[in-house]
Amino acid sequence: MAQVTVRDLVAYGLEHQPLQVTVRDLVAYGIEPVTPGYYYREAAGFLLRDDPRGNGYREAAGFFLRSARNPDFTKDGKTALLAAVNKEWSLGLTAAKVDWVNPRIAPSTDGFSSLVTIVAKPGSKLLGQYDIRYNRYELIDAFVGKDVGSFIVSQNTTVYALLPVINSQFNLALTTNDVQDGSVIANHSVTLRAGTGSFWFNPGGQVILGTAGSPSLDAAIVIADLSGFAAA
Repeated sequence: MAQVTVRDLVAYGLEHQPLQVTVRDLVAYGIEPVTPGYYYREAAGFLLRDDPRGNGYREAAGFFLRSARNPDFTKDGKTALLAAVNKEWSLGLTAAKVDWVNPRIAPSTDGFSSLVTIVAKPGSKLLGQYDIRYNRYELIDAFVGKDVGSFIVSQNTTVYALLPVINSQFNLALTTNDVQDGSVIANHSVTLRAGTGSFWFNPGGQVILGTAGSPSLDAAIVIADLSGFAAA
């Protein structure tokens, strides 16, 4: 059977009928760029679909989309991904039906930096999973135009414990998937580092919140051994 790549199509049914084969029912999605700033590379296969007859797709692999618009970082990564899929492919998937797992670096470049898997939940009347290529952002993108130097740490704590405060001050929805944990010293800056499991951000990027403050003694004194008073 010949392979066909659809780059720009407005259609509702696609049929390819080899000899002695009858296609009784075929549903296809036509992909048409309708929002400026979106570019579709390739679509292969079907997304998970709730079929009233009880049918479902066990597995599919395809490509996601790229957007030139500023992302809405007030949503967590999973919510943003699901909203994008539902909007662009006119679906009605919910967090009760599907989940996102294993965000990772795409095995091939092809213009996309990342790969993520959407998985049907038990009892959702959907089957299998779907791999999607997409572009994650740099962590610094979530803080563009914001006064990161104004952040103050009032007591010794951890990065994860500070997430509610950070989200409130900078109007974000960072989760423990997005950044790595670590100790934070009162009146010192906080270094946020994007984690490998972030659905939003490329791993490894970092942002420094607040000012450095006064150095601690353990940072100022590198060697703890004092050789008498000879140097006095």
